[in-house]
Amino acid sequence: MTAQPDTCLHSGHRRRGVSVLLAGLALLVALALPAAGADYRTAGYMYLSPLPAAEYCSPQTALVLVRFQNIPPSAVTNLAQFIQVTGATTGIHAGQTKVASDGRTVIFTMSTAFSPYERVTVALNPLVAPGTVGVIGPYQYQFMISGPMSGGITQLPPNGTITARGDNPPNEAKERAFDGYVGTKWLDFSVPNGTANFSWIQYVYPTNDSRIIVQYSITSANDVPARDPKDWHFYGVDGLGNLTLLDTRTNQTFPNRFQTLSFGVNNTNAYRGYRLEITGVLDPTTAGAVQLAELQFFEPNPNPVITARGDNPPNETKDKAFDNNTATKWLDFSVPNGTANFSWIQYVYAGIEAHLVNQYSITSANDFPDRDPQDWHLYGVSGSGNLSLLDTQTNQIFSSRFRRGFILTTTTALIGATVWKYPGLVIPARPLPFNCPN
Repeated sequence: MTAQPDTCLHSGHRRRGVSVLLAGLALLVALALPAAGADYRTAGYMYLSPLPAAEYCSPQTALVLVRFQNIPPSAVTNLAQFIQVTGATTGIHAGQTKVASDGRTVIFTMSTAFSPYERVTVALNPLVAPGTVGVIGPYQYQFMISGPMSGGITQLPPNGTITARGDNPPNEAKERAFDGYVGTKWLDFSVPNGTANFSWIQYVYPTNDSRIIVQYSITSANDVPARDPKDWHFYGVDGLGNLTLLDTRTNQTFPNRFQTLSFGVNNTNAYRGYRLEITGVLDPTTAGAVQLAELQFFEPNPNPVITARGDNPPNETKDKAFDNNTATKWLDFSVPNGTANFSWIQYVYAGIEAHLVNQYSITSANDFPDRDPQDWHLYGVSGSGNLSLLDTQTNQIFSSRFRRGFILTTTTALIGATVWKYPGLVIPARPLPFNCPN
């Protein structure tokens, strides 16, 4: 059913939504999203749907289509299992695999919807019978639900310096960790066990180049889950080779082969390079080595990003809350009731831009006072995504339409003793945003 600006019939009743105009908000920094890796045609695929890096896909996307270039589906021995679909928010999506009536296209049908504004990863790992003529390999790509593929993977210059504690040339050399292809891997015959035998891999930019990295991702390799990194440190490397600790992770697990996990970094400094130091693998007693398929770096998003739990395109979209025009509005057909159906909207600064915020305002929309926000939280958000509660309001009433209110000018009330490198606002914010009055 298509949502209408004012009323919509649902189960015999008028559908109520939250509509609110927001003005003068300070916002949070987004982490860049990875784009597709090496071209899928070179891996042996003729057609993929959704396409790699596709944007504004529907949350109701239910099909993934795969067609091989020169191998029939009948040659794939793991046809029912070779497609894995994972939403960044909704997790793994189970589905059924079948061959279309053309005998060439594989159809993967899912039964559950995605969340708006989430990145979806498709991992393909077809196995073929011995003696099969043709080329096909594993491939992983992403597409975006409801929005753009903001930012992207840092395309590392090919003449940078890659070093590691050890590797296994020629096929599992250190360079394989940065080649953009999940079908290859870096392997080191060290076995980090939490206290000794730490392994590391590092990329340093060529000449005097340096970059700001705000996110990195690790992709698990093709086999032996016991070798997956579990505990690690992520460092910035200066021009003299000195290390600055940027991030530490423990007890991480990769649910699948060729699985990509992404991690935010609270970083505003440009470093000559970056190092991943692995201090533990999943099972050091059986691993025999440590390995990963890809290590990717992400630079700050060059453009601001506005996201929300939902909106009502084309006229009542999330960007209308920040257009400085009170004649427009943002509307979400969620109805927060104080305990469930929470709604939220947020604005993300471009790049590593940050601001100290000491006031904010909300302007009521043109109609339906029962949709006005009544209760909410306001948060600041760090570069790694941690929330800091800045303000809480309850039982608020807008006395008229286009009424601006809740301007706070006390710095302490908003930021307290904490100054975030990436301060921002989420209105309504999680976990208790808007509550429509009864």
